[in-house]
Amino acid sequence: QGDPTLHSEDQGPKLTLETRLRDDVPAFTAAFVGACLEVFLVAVLLCDRRFGLFGIANPAAFLAAGQAFLLAACVAAKLAARVFLNPLADILLGVHQFRQGNLAHRIPPSRVREIDGLAGQLNRMAGDLGTLDAMKDDFVTTVSHELRSPMAAIEGYATLLSAEAGLTPRGTANLDKIAKNMSR
Repeated sequence: QGDPTLHSEDQGPKLTLETRLRDDVPAFTAAFVGACLEVFLVAVLLCDRRFGLFGIANPAAFLAAGQAFLLAACVAAKLAARVFLNPLADILLGVHQFRQGNLAHRIPPSRVREIDGLAGQLNRMAGDLGTLDAMKDDFVTTVSHELRSPMAAIEGYATLLSAEAGLTPRGTANLDKIAKNMSR
């Protein structure tokens, strides 16, 4: 429910945060920066016309320079997305893989030190969980094997004792219950 991926349990991820980070955030950032820049440029031009504060001789060249700056801002937003947002999306996908039980998955390193540290810690956590899972499986296998031998012996003795003459009906019934319960 608090998962950053939008998915249905049976079909897997449909629209991941990776998609939103890699596509929507840079586009929104570029659009927002562009709108703010346009408002600023128009405000500067209006102030210059009204009060002559900036001495803009060629308003068309001024707007063209603003548009060039906007293009540079869009390119910078896309580069920032590659450097910062793509590694975050990799982390989110890695956590999703861990959640699905794929503890062998590893999150790739990042050029951003903090994100790389987080990825490393998550990878170590997944490795530790994998080790604990293997230890649990080994423990269950060992315990079930160790319990099987004594239980087989108890079942055998109960079967032998119930076949002996001279037991009371209650004693025979109890031994039959023991043998029956041991064979489960």
